[in-house]
Amino acid sequence: MKKALFPLILALALALTLPALADEGGTLTVQGAATVALDAEYATLSVGVDTESVNVADAQQENARLMEQVISALQGAGCASEDMKTGGFNVYTSYAYSYGEGGAENRTVIYHVSNSLIITVHDTALIGTYIDAAGGAGANQMNSLTFHSSAQSEAYDRALTLACADAKAQAELLAGALGVKIKGIVSVSIPQNTVVYARAAGAMKESAVADEAGSTAILAGDLSVSATVQVVFEIE
Repeated sequence: MKKALFPLILALALALTLPALADEGGTLTVQGAATVALDAEYATLSVGVDTESVNVADAQQENARLMEQVISALQGAGCASEDMKTGGFNVYTSYAYSYGEGGAENRTVIYHVSNSLIITVHDTALIGTYIDAAGGAGANQMNSLTFHSSAQSEAYDRALTLACADAKAQAELLAGALGVKIKGIVSVSIPQNTVVYARAAGAMKESAVADEAGSTAILAGDLSVSATVQVVFEIE
């Protein structure tokens, strides 16, 4: 009796399952992307002083002296005090090795003190002037130069809207080519946050783009704000 019931139960299960599977459609996943260009309005520049000594106090004192000179030089070049802030302060060690008679190894601890400034440059034409002023006063670290725009948030919203339109256009194109119909949207996700690319000519010292005095020339470019969206469409 049990053997007779098993095929009947299996047949009923298949009868209930197969129509449900037949009614289910597939999905189509596309990724839309867009980029919006902006003019750079201002920049942030990171410069620093790195000193070293076998005595940590000496390294710190020399670093403080040079950083004071750098700040004073930047102020003299027109940079306001409120446009400068400490970007980082770090003390770390390294080792210097020497070898004496008989190949004996001697290890000396070297203390490094690193201090950096983040400078907001409202007039991008002054970037080179600030770099020269800081370098001439003792800054030996030029860490980063980033261009910004106050319209980056609005540009991202625009890029995201265009990315959604791009995803929809791709889905419609693929659906037509595959002979299927888009029924709706299953899910939407943003794989990454705002991506801002700064395109600039860069910094060159005593080169063809430098002036006769050999100052650093910075040519501010534009910003590219990009957005990406992933959309899963339901198809039939």
